Amino acid sequence: MGHPVRNKKQHKLKEVRINTWVQYYQYNSRSECDAILAYARDYHFTDIALMVIDYDTNPKVAYGNTGSLMRKTSIVIDGVTPMQYMARECKGMGINVSVWWCLHFFDWWGGTSAVLYDYLDSAYDDNSGGTHMLDFSEPYARSEVIAAMKEFQQANSHVGGCTLDYIRSDGYSTHLTDADITAFVSEVRTAMPDRYILADVITRYGPSIHQDTPTWTQNNYIDATSGMAAYDALCVKKWGWDQWDKNKLTIMVANYAETGSGEFAMATPSDTRATFRQHFDLGMIHFALFDMATDHWLAAERKACLLEYLKGQLQATAPYPAITSATVTPDTSISLTIGGSTYTTYHADVSDHTSTWQLKTHIEGVEGQRPWIHYLRDTSSTIVLSIGDWDP
Repeated sequence: MGHPVRNKKQHKLKEVRINTWVQYYQYNSRSECDAILAYARDYHFTDIALMVIDYDTNPKVAYGNTGSLMRKTSIVIDGVTPMQYMARECKGMGINVSVWWCLHFFDWWGGTSAVLYDYLDSAYDDNSGGTHMLDFSEPYARSEVIAAMKEFQQANSHVGGCTLDYIRSDGYSTHLTDADITAFVSEVRTAMPDRYILADVITRYGPSIHQDTPTWTQNNYIDATSGMAAYDALCVKKWGWDQWDKNKLTIMVANYAETGSGEFAMATPSDTRATFRQHFDLGMIHFALFDMATDHWLAAERKACLLEYLKGQLQATAPYPAITSATVTPDTSISLTIGGSTYTTYHADVSDHTSTWQLKTHIEGVEGQRPWIHYLRDTSSTIVLSIGDWDP
């Protein structure tokens, strides 16, 4: 057994920030909370973003003390709400807890099932693009939502931060502008000047999403970002990051491990190690992990990748041979020449695999780990081969 090869760009554990998202259903019992806390302690998390709304209840409820504006969960852990319990325990461990808000979903704030007692009516529902989302252009809608967010922060001691997620349009709205979304972000900062504000943002700026991260950064509206970089090539992500002022902003690169989903960016543990290395080599040392479900980041191989990274023991060169050719025979097979050997996957062997996760797990079981090779189901009879992340 050899020793790990140390990357020339060493980092120190105390310099690295590790954030994770936790869905509401992942921390609604004492045992679940304590398991997450133990993981956070063992793997040196600095930040945890807790989903605030139980969006499956009718009406919706919040997981902490709510004051007069929002409905409150009936779940109690050690005499307090789940968020209060987690925030209290995290504060004792030196971990910053932020409230994870998914903002543009109108049904969180509007209609009789909303979390707000005095819910927003349809006048504040922007459905110009065919979906229902909060109309950020309306000052009243912004002020009502921000008032609820502010009251929640004040009612829950030990909660230090605020995570703004879905702080954008749906990509189809014909009504909203960059200025509408930016107004909301600036008003959050004004309402909560003492809070650590983190925004989950799309790494590649697209005019249709109206998410002007550079302006938010320049005006000190936010303190940190989780760069949601799942679907883009590394060069595209880098272009996005280069638009942000790193002197004013902590950038936590989002890393994914969604078993069973259509997400292809982090399908297997081999991809986890590869993406840590790639992002680190670009100077992106802070990470955010999506999300803390038991079959994702709690898997032994992923924990090994994370610990390797935190100890500064990333291998300098990926231990995988190069792909020299890829041949796709429609409806029949995919052949890859890797390190001088050719591997062929026949469609008949994976015809019942409908998800990217199933395809990649099956194929890697035959060929070995293949980071950043992904198989996407195109139709019932064909599979599309995707090779990347790449940095030309």
